[in-house]
Amino acid sequence: MSPHAGIEGQIPDELWFGRKVNVKHLRVFGCPAYAHVPKAKRGKFDVKSEPRIFIGYCDNVKGYKLLDPVTKKISISGNVLFDEKFESVKQTQEDSDHAIIFYSFFGDR
Repeated sequence: MSPHAGIEGQIPDELWFGRKVNVKHLRVFGCPAYAHVPKAKRGKFDVKSEPRIFIGYCDNVKGYKLLDPVTKKISISGNVLFDEKFESVKQTQEDSDHAIIFYSFFGDR
């Protein structure tokens, strides 16, 4: 899946299939994520998503492996929102409410 000098910077899959490779499903390892809680498992005033940490991809199911930082259990979910911009916010040390909430929840990784 990497470029090769013999094929002028393209990857073999691009030449073989005649189209660019779709990498939209790839995410930043260790980024904060929010797993959707189905209606059947929550009440009227319960939260619709729970905070998790992205730890990888599932081999046999189309979904993401997520770690619950409180219970230390791993779950698999396909309906997930990712906060991949967290690392850049943390590195620049911006004092926004968004960064403070995430930093206090996930701690220093």
